[in-house]
Amino acid sequence: MLVSSRDIDDLLSQTIETWQMPGAQLCVMTRANTFFAQAGFANQETRAPVSEETRFQLGSTTKPMM
Repeated sequence: MLVSSRDIDDLLSQTIETWQMPGAQLCVMTRANTFFAQAGFANQETRAPVSEETRFQLGSTTKPMM
C-alpha cells in the first residue's frame, strides 16, 4: 500500500474532527518515506495553528502505552 502526504493529512484532519481534538501532530515512517502532518489549533483561545514547532505536553497520556 502506498501512502502519500495527502493521505496522512486527511487522516489527521479526520481524526481530530472525530475525536473533537483541538489539534494534533502526526509522524508516519515507512521504509521509503517519513511523513509529518499537523492539523487544528495549538491554542484554542488565540486560534494559533499547530505547526512543526508546536510542543505538546504528554502528561499522563503515556499510561495507556505501557
